[in-house]
Amino acid sequence: MIEIPYSISREVKIKVNQVLEEISDFFISLCEGSGDFDVHLHYIFPSFLVRKEFDRCKDIVYDIRDYTVDKFPHVLKPLYQYALFHLIQWYIDVTEEDEFIGVDISDLRPLSEDDEFIIKNINNLYKLK
Repeated sequence: MIEIPYSISREVKIKVNQVLEEISDFFISLCEGSGDFDVHLHYIFPSFLVRKEFDRCKDIVYDIRDYTVDKFPHVLKPLYQYALFHLIQWYIDVTEEDEFIGVDISDLRPLSEDDEFIIKNINNLYKLK
């Protein structure tokens, strides 16, 4: 599970990680399906990094997806944070607002102000970005 730098409950972290899993899985599926990882990675990483460290960039995207589904808490290194930010931005850019991932939040009860903010906005990526 990717650690979230806010005071949020475990249940909310799980929901946020579900959204991040869907986004990263969508990116990976698109790249694998088209065979164009080299093209799409430029949306996530600077071109020089993709050119010099292609496999590392690809691994980071896979790591992000894997981190969202395991139970171990992962604190992202700066390059991973950078990639995740741009992965979310890429997703916003390539999807219509009505196609955004929607997670069921009906069973969530806020335990803090941060919980309340995330629950209220989890299905609106523009506000969470």
